[in-house]
Amino acid sequence: MTKIITHHDADGLISAYLTSFGVKSPKIIVGERFGDTTEWEKGSYMTDMRPIDPSIEGTVIDHHPGHPGLADRKYSLVWDQKPASILAWQKFKDDIPKDQWWKTMIGAVGDGQPEKVPYEIWKECPELMQRTKTFISHSYGEWKVSYMPAYKLLSSGINAFARYGEYDTALRLIRKAESPKDIINNPEIVAQKSQLSNTKTGDFTKVMQSAEIYPLHYMTLCIYNSPNVRLSGYIASVLASSKENTVVLAVNSDNGSLSLRGDTANYIKGELNNLDYVNIDGHDGFCGGNITKHPYELLKDLMLMKI
Repeated sequence: MTKIITHHDADGLISAYLTSFGVKSPKIIVGERFGDTTEWEKGSYMTDMRPIDPSIEGTVIDHHPGHPGLADRKYSLVWDQKPASILAWQKFKDDIPKDQWWKTMIGAVGDGQPEKVPYEIWKECPELMQRTKTFISHSYGEWKVSYMPAYKLLSSGINAFARYGEYDTALRLIRKAESPKDIINNPEIVAQKSQLSNTKTGDFTKVMQSAEIYPLHYMTLCIYNSPNVRLSGYIASVLASSKENTVVLAVNSDNGSLSLRGDTANYIKGELNNLDYVNIDGHDGFCGGNITKHPYELLKDLMLMKI
């Protein structure tokens, strides 16, 4: 049995799934802590994470910065500035059936970089580009329909399970899907997305109604409380997509987890790393981590630092 230890999001799940085609007797383990190596065995794989322990022996497929140099690590590293799903596909594409290639897009979109998906994948599955109905309404005697390319609709359903820690369900649905439609229209996925993001009854809406949002000098800070659902990345992305915000830091007051999203994330990350109770890392525009003090302490420091 070969362990594949991976990150707890769409890119992590897909990169592990694609890697499983290229290793013998694979077992996918989703890590709750970024880079956790407590279950590591010699010869294991890690995808979409940088290991905490550089002395492990095995293979890491990742796109996060900060890996030690060859002299300071024992693991073999497959690295590039692309989603881990694409890196896993590139490494094992001769072992991955072509009818599975399109699933690479789930991870790439989840990581916010669909433009880096190779030509061969688009060519093999033109359904990815098919415009799909996302909304229909009737007003003043006229029907209005909104569309979106299918590939843009693939990651949200998988992430909707991952945010609740339901990784086995997400992986089951990934394995079972035969086409993008099987992800977009799957009733189980549709119901899970509604539980998360229904604008009236969804858990995201409930959390946001009580969230505290502070527009600061160069960024927006959102302090929220969610003990059971992982929402920091979702909140930061939603708020950062509005025209009022260029970068958003979302912090969960329940456990100190945080996500940073936006154009100036690299700058804010650098400034936050000056605070000894903040642990944050990531790649361009997408960062995550945690704090060991209450978010109100962070708010006070951000105001003093004029960030």
